[in-house]
Amino acid sequence: MIVVVLATIAGYLKVPAVDTLSMIRWEMGYMIVISGVLALFGWNAGNRALTPINGILFINLVPVITFVTWIVSGYNMSKLEVVGAVVTIAALVSNNLYQQNILRSKSAVPVAVPAVRRRGEIGRGWKSRKNHGRSAQTTLASSSPCAPAQKCRETRFR
Repeated sequence: MIVVVLATIAGYLKVPAVDTLSMIRWEMGYMIVISGVLALFGWNAGNRALTPINGILFINLVPVITFVTWIVSGYNMSKLEVVGAVVTIAALVSNNLYQQNILRSKSAVPVAVPAVRRRGEIGRGWKSRKNHGRSAQTTLASSSPCAPAQKCRETRFR
């Protein structure tokens, strides 16, 4: 937008006349409503279904799909274009596998367990030696700097 404004001020571009804009009103309507709004909603829905990582990888397939369409239409690709398409596909596949490996390894990390045990849970029992006969909940509540009505980190496990 800044480039367009600067080019218009410099005289490289001219503001279209009202007659010109009225001639292309249907084309502009298509570009605004269909290409601008509906395509964006479709892209967001697709990213929700695919996950953002796969959505980003998918957008990189657009040139490859374009080349395939050209080949089906009778276009003869050069060796350099074939190499570029193969490198793009290899990068997409390897990045997708790498991202899935990272996600799998992060989900394998154990989640922290709260220190408070409830009655009936396996462990040292409801009253431990460290608490000297008091329940773990009483110990946490009495050592908490929060008032009983407040919700703070120590009393949240009640």
